[in-house]
Amino acid sequence: IIIIVVMANKHSAVFDTSFRWRRIVVRFDSVRSELAQQQQRGGPRNRWKRLDLPQEANDNDNSNEATESQESSSSSSSASSSADYVYLCEPPSGMSPSMVLLFLGGAVLGQFPHIAYNELLTRISDRLNAAVITVPYSVGMDHFDIAKTSGERIRRALVYCQDGEDNNNNNNNNNNYMYPSNLPTFCIGHSLGAKLWTIYLAATGGLLNTVDGVGFLGYNNYGFAKTIGMVKEFANQMRSPNQQQQQQQQKQPWENIMDGTDMNDIGDLLGTVLNFAETTLGAMGVEFSPSPLDTERIVSLKFTPELQSKTRLFVFDEDGLDCAQDFVGVAPGVSTAGLPGNHLTPVFLKFGLDDLPEGEAREMARQAMMSSSSQGDGGGTYYQSAAYGDEESLEMLVEELTAFILGKAASREPTWKKQQQQRQLLAA
Repeated sequence: IIIIVVMANKHSAVFDTSFRWRRIVVRFDSVRSELAQQQQRGGPRNRWKRLDLPQEANDNDNSNEATESQESSSSSSSASSSADYVYLCEPPSGMSPSMVLLFLGGAVLGQFPHIAYNELLTRISDRLNAAVITVPYSVGMDHFDIAKTSGERIRRALVYCQDGEDNNNNNNNNNNYMYPSNLPTFCIGHSLGAKLWTIYLAATGGLLNTVDGVGFLGYNNYGFAKTIGMVKEFANQMRSPNQQQQQQQQKQPWENIMDGTDMNDIGDLLGTVLNFAETTLGAMGVEFSPSPLDTERIVSLKFTPELQSKTRLFVFDEDGLDCAQDFVGVAPGVSTAGLPGNHLTPVFLKFGLDDLPEGEAREMARQAMMSSSSQGDGGGTYYQSAAYGDEESLEMLVEELTAFILGKAASREPTWKKQQQQRQLLAA
């Protein structure tokens, strides 16, 4: 922390810009909330709903038996209730879903799963008439705790939707969901979210008797020092435009949002900071719990043959952060699928002005999206939408995930698996 603070003082522009990006994401999240409110007023439909979970009966019993002070109990209850919610996306048909997808996003992005993974999850929901439940979580060192907390919240949400009644008899939390308890259920995770599902399913045994399939996208099991390399990889991928963006001659809306900051300069400075931090923290022995080796041990001992037969790892051709090969080494019963793209392929942000309610929010977005490269046309050119990511690769991922859920084989194997098979043939 001291190292980063010192470097931040020296290169404050890097961190000022990162904070601006975070404010943009938070603002985007608030806009989603505005859309949800407008939906209740009969405005444009927003697929995502925040679902507040009632306290379970066991929690009430434990609370009654607690000997803590009233002040401490009240504080704990408040903190718990503020975290006990999930995001729910129901099928576009408005009918009862044909299946339920339980999703955990990657580090940082997992704090805003209904935004960062909206395109991925809603497209799958459209194709399969599926309901999607996802839970936001904050990053931390204790992955055991994050996995247990996130997994339990999703499990409670699933039971709540199946029950169709409020276990706490709270009239302020109306539950109109009556999902059949025998609906096919699939766990999907991206990056760290895949590791969290691994821990929850294998180490705690949660949902084992409920899950019909498990899909891991860009499974990651890096140690803490190496995770800093993920930040560098993310920065490089964010700085590298996709082919569609390269073909456009005009300046992208995101550049206007960044107030003209040179992303290449930011990347160089940030790379210097992260290289230094990666080396130093590695020498200090700071590590996640469980560590990469402990996670592999959990997989080898607890990821049963039955669970392996339900699991498929989706590997992107240009993903330098993927740990699927190590996973397969200790759980050879899983299947794999190769796909074009990189570690951020599941993330595609598509933000249109028409998605915003009339008023200040739309006008602010319109100004941010104004192209500064059109100074010569007199009137100024406005983007009606802005996008980040590779939509073509995302669509291929949607197709491959849909095929897996429907019980079909992978279209092709990952590149490294093909190379392994070729070496085995040559050796034979």
